[in-house]
Amino acid sequence: MAKRRAESLEQTLAGLTTSPRSRVIAERGVKTPRDLADLMSAVMADVVEGRLTPSRANAIANAAGKRLDQLAAVLRAARLKARS
Repeated sequence: MAKRRAESLEQTLAGLTTSPRSRVIAERGVKTPRDLADLMSAVMADVVEGRLTPSRANAIANAAGKRLDQLAAVLRAARLKARS
């Protein structure tokens, strides 16, 4: 029984070292709020599954926050332009 658990743990750990799923989304680029939401969802899943370290997820979240600020600024500028 203990040997079976050890083998199962090794298989589980081996599966955790695969490439993060969020990488595909990041390589595609974040151009819309939906892309950003998809990226952050994938990042959370990668952290939970052990595919991404919390420190990397934190760096991604900080970058995503800055990208969100950029998208908000573009939206504000478009609204101001539409009013004039």
